[in-house]
Formats: sequence, C-alpha cells, structure tokens
Amino acid sequence: MAQGSVAKLETTGYDLRHDSTHTSGINPLPAPADFKITRGALPGTVDISVTRLDGAGSYDVQMTELDPLVEANWKHVLSSKTATHIQLTHLVATKTYWVRVRGIGTNGMGVFTDPLSIVAL
Repeated sequence: MAQGSVAKLETTGYDLRHDSTHTSGINPLPAPADFKITRGALPGTVDISVTRLDGAGSYDVQMTELDPLVEANWKHVLSSKTATHIQLTHLVATKTYWVRVRGIGTNGMGVFTDPLSIVAL
C-alpha cells in the first residue's frame, strides 16, 4: 500500500525498522583485513577474528578439510554478528581445517579473505 513511501509508513503507528548498515554503490564489501585464526582454549576449538568492516551487518564463515582451491569443497559453518570472538567448535584433533571469512552487507555477500589453515588440537 505504501509503495516504498516512508511518509506513508510513518503514519501507521508501527515502529519502522532501520537498516543498521550502509554501503555505497553496488560493489560488494572488500575482504576483511587482519584475518587471524588460533587454537581455542578448549580442545576441538579455534578462535577467529577479522577487522570490522564498515557496512557489514554480519560475517559468513566457511570451512573445508579438503583442497581449498576447489570452490565446491567449501561449506558454510556459521554466521556471526561480530568480527571478533568467532569460535568454531567440535573440531577433530589432528585434522587440518581451512577457514575463510567474508562480510555481508546491504549489497549482499562480500569478498572472502584468503583462506588460512590450522590443525585442531
């Protein structure tokens, strides 16, 4: 009914949702900087952090135990609202895992970080 008119929507009496992220243009978000992955304090965990991206509302984390150069090997493992304090759990000791992260903004999925590998303990 409002056909995108904010003025009409404001007359409804409902609280309007406001976008918490904004990006300019149609370009995707760049890859997050300072991508780090370390072994967690508990067995079978790893901790991930990246520098917060302006315009990112959340972060997509993908992982593979296979060849990281084959796109089909990557699987989504979690979405995080924060760029730091991201933790992967239930990993098998002595296995090598490859991990990558990208921001998600109003223009969709951003560019992935270069993948990093870690051996779970």
